[in-house]
Amino acid sequence: RRKAMADARARADLYAKAAGLRVMRIVSINESGNYSPQPMPMARMEAMVSDKASTPMAGGEVGYSATVNVVFELGK
Repeated sequence: RRKAMADARARADLYAKAAGLRVMRIVSINESGNYSPQPMPMARMEAMVSDKASTPMAGGEVGYSATVNVVFELGK
């Protein structure tokens, strides 16, 4: 999020300079994400009862992406 805000500010500064203006303030910040956890596989009932049963672990990675929209006010 910090990088997204820094990138948004740098881009706003670039556009403002090109228009002969400067960034006055942030008007709004909106964030949306798409985190979707994957279900863990269930162990068989016999394995849960056994003393020798190990705890099932789901392998892999969990991904997350977010979109940050920042509206800046430009002025002289």
